[in-house]
Amino acid sequence: MINIWGSDINYTPDYWPLWLVILAVLAALTLAGVAGHFMLRKVLAPKREAAGEHKLYLYSLPVRVWHWLNALLFAVLLATGLTNHFGPSPMLVKIHHIAGQVFVAVWIYFIVINIFTGNGKHYLIQLSGFTGRIIRQGMFYLFGIMKGEPHPFHSSETCKFNPLQQVAYAGVVYVLMPILAVSGLLALYPEFMGLAGMKGMAVRVHLAFGVISLIFIIAHLYLCTCGGYMTQLLKGMIDGYHREDSSEKH
Repeated sequence: MINIWGSDINYTPDYWPLWLVILAVLAALTLAGVAGHFMLRKVLAPKREAAGEHKLYLYSLPVRVWHWLNALLFAVLLATGLTNHFGPSPMLVKIHHIAGQVFVAVWIYFIVINIFTGNGKHYLIQLSGFTGRIIRQGMFYLFGIMKGEPHPFHSSETCKFNPLQQVAYAGVVYVLMPILAVSGLLALYPEFMGLAGMKGMAVRVHLAFGVISLIFIIAHLYLCTCGGYMTQLLKGMIDGYHREDSSEKH
C-alpha cells in the first residue's frame, strides 16, 4: 500500500512494468527518429531562395490562448507526473493535482470554442480519399521534404490541417485528452465517482497515456519546424497568421 495520489491505495510500485518499458522505448525511438530526420533534411533538402510569404489568418486569439495554456499544462503535468511515479513528492503531487484540474477546465474551454466559433470543423475527417491523402502526406514527410518538394496540402479557411495533422490532433483532443482527464479524476476522486476499486488501474492508465502524450509532443514539436524555415509555422501560433512560401501558394 502506498500514498501516491493523496490517500493510501493498493498500488504496487512497479516502476518499470513491461508496458511502460515499451512506451519509454517508443518515446526514445521517436526522439531518435526526429533527430535523424532533421539531420537528413539539413544535408539533403535544397536551400530555397526567399521568395516572399503568403499569410492567411487562421488561428483566432481564443484558439491561441488555449494552445499556449495547454502547452504549459502539458509541460507541468508531464514533469510532475513522471517525477511522482518514480519518487512522489507532496509538493509535486499537489502541483500535479492543481494543474490537472486546470487542464480539465481548459479542455472544456476548447470544446466550447469549437462549438461556438466553428473551429471544430477543422477536426472533421473526410473519409472519401482518406487513405490516399494520408499516404501522400506521409510520403512527403519521409521523402518529398528531403528533395525540396512543395507541401502536398495547403492550409485554408475550410481546413487548416494536413491529413496527418488532422488525424493526430483529433485523436489528441477528442481521445487522448479525455482519457487523461477521466483517469486523473478517477485517481483523485474514486469514491465520488463510485469506482473506488478502480483507483490503482486509473493511475496506470493515466501514466500510460501521459507517456503517449509525450511521444505526440516530441513529434509535434519537430513537425512545427517543417515549414519553409524553422520558425515559419510557429509564428502562426503567436500572431494567428499561417505562413507559407509564395511559390507554394495555389
